[in-house]
Amino acid sequence: MVEFGLVRPSVWHDCCALVFAHRVDVKLAKDRPNHPSTLIFRSESVGFLPKDCPKYRRPLGKRIKTAEYRLGVSHTSDKASCMASLRKLALARQIQQIRSSDKQQAKSRYATEFSLWPAPATYIMSDPRDIAVLRARIRLNRHHLRSRQHRLSLADSALCRSCAYLGPQAPAETPNHILLECPRFDTARMNCLIELDLFGCSLTMDVLTGDIHNVRGQSKADVQSATAAFLRNIDSILTI
Repeated sequence: MVEFGLVRPSVWHDCCALVFAHRVDVKLAKDRPNHPSTLIFRSESVGFLPKDCPKYRRPLGKRIKTAEYRLGVSHTSDKASCMASLRKLALARQIQQIRSSDKQQAKSRYATEFSLWPAPATYIMSDPRDIAVLRARIRLNRHHLRSRQHRLSLADSALCRSCAYLGPQAPAETPNHILLECPRFDTARMNCLIELDLFGCSLTMDVLTGDIHNVRGQSKADVQSATAAFLRNIDSILTI
């Protein structure tokens, strides 16, 4: 879920609850302070609950307090009114929990069977959605190029459409071939190479798919921007 930039369902529920609470307790209260929804919410927010009170019996006002504590944001702040901001905050905390898990606890399956670096990838938090989708498709082998489409019986051939003049000797249309070898995209590739060379970075599949942990900190944004333009240029011609 982290790799795709998805928030855990329980945390996503907290985000939705905060947005609802902001709407009821802040926006609605400005125009109609005596609205029944506002009054009920505020009455549920005060007082104490029995220690043995089951979760399903806890009022919404009390659940909001828990959500605020988990996300570190108050439902009265402007940040709580924007689902996109809450999602980004929740995902950042989710990634932080994975990277800084308590060593005394038993490691999860994710931590023991998968490397925590380069995943979760930096591009999830910084790239525009369309570029993040392109990088994820390539990383997770969910691209729309003919090598995979042919394997799924969705294309007649796996050969590169741009290199069809070579006949049966044409290479397969794989991400590695399209991004690093195909002569049709030499101009776009050379422009990207020139930009990356200014920042001491090479054009590799790792860099194109968001693994920039070896790039200097001040150059990471520029490298991501250059590779994003390269991917967008190719995707406008071929659907990656």
